Amino acid sequence: MHDHLSYLYGKPEASANMRVECEDFRVSENLSFEPVGSGYHSLVYIRKTNRNTQDILSWLAETCAVSERDIGYCGQKDKRAITEQWFSVPGNDADECLKSADSIEGIEVLSIVPHDKKLRIGAHRSNSFEIVLKEFDGNHEDVKHRLQSIQQTGFPNYFGPQRFGRDGKNALYGRMLLQNKRFRKAKGVRQKLQVSALRSQLFNTIVSCSLSSSTYDVLQEHDVLMIDGSHSHFVADQSDDLELRLKNMAVHKTAPLWGRPDRHLPERLYQRELEILADFQEDALLLESRRFDMTRRAVRAVARNLQWEFGDSQLILKFELDPGVFATSLLRELVDFEVTY
Repeated sequence: MHDHLSYLYGKPEASANMRVECEDFRVSENLSFEPVGSGYHSLVYIRKTNRNTQDILSWLAETCAVSERDIGYCGQKDKRAITEQWFSVPGNDADECLKSADSIEGIEVLSIVPHDKKLRIGAHRSNSFEIVLKEFDGNHEDVKHRLQSIQQTGFPNYFGPQRFGRDGKNALYGRMLLQNKRFRKAKGVRQKLQVSALRSQLFNTIVSCSLSSSTYDVLQEHDVLMIDGSHSHFVADQSDDLELRLKNMAVHKTAPLWGRPDRHLPERLYQRELEILADFQEDALLLESRRFDMTRRAVRAVARNLQWEFGDSQLILKFELDPGVFATSLLRELVDFEVTY
């Protein structure tokens, strides 16, 4: 699913093993706001080990006697890892229910704070990562140079292999779902993930093409740019400072999560991106016919507070990523590794 995608800094020669143990991959969410301390919801900060987000949703629903659909969270987190994640639970007795609940392996409640709103996807400011790559085999100077380059110019904002499932077939299942004449709307976590994987595949294809054609960080006519650290975007004009802002990573070029374009999207950009998807045009038009709306995603990601340390046959990395950015997309620019779930 990812072997064919282009690299920004060239295919790495170094290799390493990722997530040999859960302790090798740590993630924690940083909220974009302070809990208000009162309200109908409780914000619950949970540390999970070798558990996926769905496990926590099911446990919270059963423990607090609420519907899963009423529980909020910021985003999905990997299973084979130690992750700290925020959830919101409705009702005034969540605190009492959780404190009296039996302990369960792999789930630890770290804090409970009253709040006035349900958490929504992407409500956090960032994710902090601490990753240990073991059995590292490669040239330290080459990897150090790649890390310094990532500090200065970022890395391709690919959707990671996790988006496409253990067998890499989520996009295929998404296509089959949309082709079903009875389809009306993606229902449930699985169907939504499958359709999302199809759109992610098209996005990755466009990003890869921009790298191979050397247009990834070059301003082109009618480009849609996104302001760094936000979802705000605009069509590029003749402003004198746009190229400098692009170089300084104040803004980033974008590619579509395919669907029906809105009236603000330049027709020439739409046609240019559709041509790039020559092998996937049927998928693109299928998404439009199923009334999905096009959204934009930055083609470049920034690793904030990036730090590294070489140890005994291992590489330790610490960094912070915006919501929705995959750490595995950063790692693939550094070392050759196998994805474990």
